[in-house]
Amino acid sequence: MHHCQNQFLLTRPQEGSTRLARALMEENVSAKNIKIAPLMRIEFTPQIQIPDFDIAIFTSPSGVNAFNGTGGGRVAYCVGDRTAKIAQDMGFAPVSAKGGATNLVALLRDDQPQGRICHFRGAKVHQSIAEPLSDHGMHVFEKIVYQQVPQNFDESTLKLLANSDGLKIPLFSKETARQFEKQVIDGQNCDIFCISKDVQGALNAGKYHKITVISEPTQISMVQSLLAGN
Repeated sequence: MHHCQNQFLLTRPQEGSTRLARALMEENVSAKNIKIAPLMRIEFTPQIQIPDFDIAIFTSPSGVNAFNGTGGGRVAYCVGDRTAKIAQDMGFAPVSAKGGATNLVALLRDDQPQGRICHFRGAKVHQSIAEPLSDHGMHVFEKIVYQQVPQNFDESTLKLLANSDGLKIPLFSKETARQFEKQVIDGQNCDIFCISKDVQGALNAGKYHKITVISEPTQISMVQSLLAGN
């Protein structure tokens, strides 16, 4: 008898969840075992005034997409390779930190770039980038270019949470983890995979079957963790 395939519940904003679903299907996970139920919707700030800057910081693909201008060959420090690719397509010269805000801050501290550095970000961030860099004498300011709007699970998703055995759920941000925590009453059949300890900290550990913090804060590492033992 073929063993029961795990179900995957993807809660990132639509674009990120679609990308993760594609990565799972490339590893032979059936589409019928993947449910996309975003807990955040990205809303770009209309008609943003782009400040004068020499160097950009982007901590998500949404930040680059919301920027909606041209890089003009300026350097952009990016949280990971995906964000760097989008920045490159917009005319920036990207430098990737290979995943994680902590890595990004360390990279900038090492490089000590000179000039006006602008972090284009969402309204909610779980780790300040500007603060530790400013403490190191860099001229860093922030521009909010999108909002993360919380969403609720629909009836079919709540049913899946209640009835699925061995449901695997990746969580990529503290905001999503907090929203997930509000939606789930009993998570004893949920295996949670967190991109960082910070994200894990937003969850009530006793509520879930298992919580894993993945080894690297990247999508590749997330896919590997989700498929281990699947």
